[in-house]
Amino acid sequence: MIPQVPRHKATIVATWRPTDAAAVTLAGRYASKSYGTIDNSDFVGHTYQGFEGYFVADARVSYALAPHWRLAAGVENLTDKRYFLFHPFPGRTFTAELGWRW
Repeated sequence: MIPQVPRHKATIVATWRPTDAAAVTLAGRYASKSYGTIDNSDFVGHTYQGFEGYFVADARVSYALAPHWRLAAGVENLTDKRYFLFHPFPGRTFTAELGWRW
């Protein structure tokens, strides 16, 4: 295997539009264990400089307030999964967005 590249990696995304103005999106991201050494001999993953597999889920809701304005909120890593890919990745993260498009 190539170092730092997982054997399996997948992302699945689904969006539901209950109205023309609203959208609900759910996503899942998966990666199998990666290795940091050329001979794949490293076996400790849940630490700094370690690599491990993960599955995380994300969610986002958006709503068109007016013809040019959109409001959105989301959560990345819904289950607050703690994992390392050389360094720790963030836990649950909340996002908010207010956008204007011409």
